[in-house]
Amino acid sequence: MPILLLLKSVAGFPSDRRHFPGQSLPSRKMPVCSTIFILLVTTLGAGCAPTSRPELPFQPPRQVTCGDARLMGFSRGTDGFPAAHSRHGGNGFSVVPPEQGDWCFAFDHTAEVSASLGFLRGKIVFSRNNYSGELLTAEPTYQRRYHTFLAYAMLWGRRASAVPPIWDITSLQNEPTDVQCGEGCRVVSQQKRLANRFSAQCILKETTVIMREFAKTEYSYECIHPQNPRFLVEVGVSERYISGSPYYAPLLMDKLRPEYGSFLDSLMFAPLKVD
Repeated sequence: MPILLLLKSVAGFPSDRRHFPGQSLPSRKMPVCSTIFILLVTTLGAGCAPTSRPELPFQPPRQVTCGDARLMGFSRGTDGFPAAHSRHGGNGFSVVPPEQGDWCFAFDHTAEVSASLGFLRGKIVFSRNNYSGELLTAEPTYQRRYHTFLAYAMLWGRRASAVPPIWDITSLQNEPTDVQCGEGCRVVSQQKRLANRFSAQCILKETTVIMREFAKTEYSYECIHPQNPRFLVEVGVSERYISGSPYYAPLLMDKLRPEYGSFLDSLMFAPLKVD
């Protein structure tokens, strides 16, 4: 997850979509967006609200819902729980939300740039509510707030000046891991393999990276869009947590597979809207 970004980290240090999709990284030296809902909708570059907007205090006891994100002062909130089996369309693709568990629809577009993938042209993000059914009697700990889990789908448009200017399966497989990770980020492990999915040329990636005090594990498909090889659709899930001290142990990646598996299988390509 690359070096060039239109959206640097809102929390005080450089981040990059490619390895922290939807999960902005806080700096303890600067004010962070807010309390509990950094977990819920730290969306792929999600920003803090303007500093002039007052931040609401956490007042227990309370249950966490998707709508609370706006109350906690996020500039990008959620639109409630997605209806099961309803298909969400983005530019050039569509997906079905996770069918089990409590997932919040986060947002569907923003302007970002990746050094390796190009310009982000469309995005859909679902954030899991890890507090579902729980009555909180105290504000969640730092360790818990920053253990987040997202499902996402994105369309990337390759720059005309890129080498090569269009994607092929070889260049996709050989994308350097250091470029993907970005400045200040260290790749701990990465596996790539060809994937015969979605009637397209795809690779499956499993990646773990560390950036400052945080680690992130990502499981995703990257597929060349059948209509135009300048465009790449990425569909995957990511789990972010404090490195060496996750709140959920074991991690949620395997435990939640029954919930997000249908989302990963649901990718369908749609006509591209190219400016």
